[in-house]
Amino acid sequence: MNAGLRYEHIPPPVEVANRFANFNVATGKVMIAGHNTDRRLGVRNYNGLFAPRLGFAYQARRSTVVRGGFGLFYNAQGSGGGLYRMHRMLPFAASTTVAVNEFAANYRQIKDGLPLIPSLDFATVSNNPIGNFLAVPADYRPSHALQFNFGIQEQMRGDIVVKAAYVGNLGRHLDANFNFNQALPGPGAIQPRRPLFGIAPNLVNLNYASTSGNSAYHALQVSAEKRFATGLGFLTAYTWSHAIDNVPLQQGGNGDGPVPQDPRYRFLDRGNSSFDIRHRWTQTALYDLPFGKGRRFSASRNWVNTAFGDWQANLILIFQTGLPFTPPLSSPVANTGSGSRPNRLGDAKLPNPDPARWFNTALGTPGAPFGTPAIFTFGNAGRGFLRGPGRTNIDVSLFKQFDITEKVRLQFRTEFFNLPNNPQFDLPNAALGTTVAGTISGTVGTPRDIQFGLRFVF
Repeated sequence: MNAGLRYEHIPPPVEVANRFANFNVATGKVMIAGHNTDRRLGVRNYNGLFAPRLGFAYQARRSTVVRGGFGLFYNAQGSGGGLYRMHRMLPFAASTTVAVNEFAANYRQIKDGLPLIPSLDFATVSNNPIGNFLAVPADYRPSHALQFNFGIQEQMRGDIVVKAAYVGNLGRHLDANFNFNQALPGPGAIQPRRPLFGIAPNLVNLNYASTSGNSAYHALQVSAEKRFATGLGFLTAYTWSHAIDNVPLQQGGNGDGPVPQDPRYRFLDRGNSSFDIRHRWTQTALYDLPFGKGRRFSASRNWVNTAFGDWQANLILIFQTGLPFTPPLSSPVANTGSGSRPNRLGDAKLPNPDPARWFNTALGTPGAPFGTPAIFTFGNAGRGFLRGPGRTNIDVSLFKQFDITEKVRLQFRTEFFNLPNNPQFDLPNAALGTTVAGTISGTVGTPRDIQFGLRFVF
């Protein structure tokens, strides 16, 4: 057994010349370091980052070992987190958004031009914020993960080890950025319906850097490994897993749809993670071909042994199920200035999907799996309830070794990535109400790739 306790201190960052600003959602004012607040801008220093560790290994019998472990791991929020973007707004950087209300009789047009650059005066910016801002709450804190596992290992005949394990990972206090000032659903102009309009009437979007996100990962991992001996080694591994969270990927993408759809009810965004892969099987193998001097099949002539001996073949197979995605409405009816999801009325899966029609995109017709929500409301569809294409990849390589001297060798390598040239399809176009909805127009990864190389070993 082993046990340990780690303590970390991760204070909020400060800027050497106080070029940090923060929006205060309580007052509707901009806090500027060194002007109307201290250099930490109201963000508290979070103490108490104790991280325990515990692990054990028990030999139940000569060929059986039981293992387990637990650990708590802290993570300082990265460059995408709110604390490292507090210089990217007024008065240190300008960003404005023109809200166009297509429901209005006289909405803004391109010929009307763009607004003037806002004032960069500290007092003016602080008391009359205009455009987009970032708000970092006082309780912003490092995230942490609770990782735990329990497994059994069995030594079999033929240098084969079979393993089975349960692996879990719980993420807490994850970055969960959202637009705090997203307008409430309703008719008329968007700006007056924003939550902070009463105290900051010229504020448009407010990126609220919350650390209230949660995630959970649970997996069954099974593998059989033959250690390399007598010219052969292989690893067969299968994973069944499920990843769940209530936050999108920090940098966006992966078909998450609008998250959150409604910032007032963020718990409704809990669903399959955008990277959730339910099944994955991997097979690797290394095989020294039994030809050449000193091997099973040896020729009497040296040139034959030189040409056909010392070859190694390698194989990597990967099969996995598709990633989840969420179809949004191409024309939201909530009138919030943001996207929304449809009403889910039935099963949109098709028995034999293909790139031309991956899921049933019917919207608002009799028997359709999707419906348009009532005007000025959000849809009831959740996150990640549809799956994109699975992926299959086969990599093969051949190595040939030439012994120049006892300590000097030359290795020739030829490697085939995606040998059968299988297309790895991307997620489908998901926006309901468009002509391309349900079609797949892109691929991921690379097509067949062949490379040759020489490796000099000494």
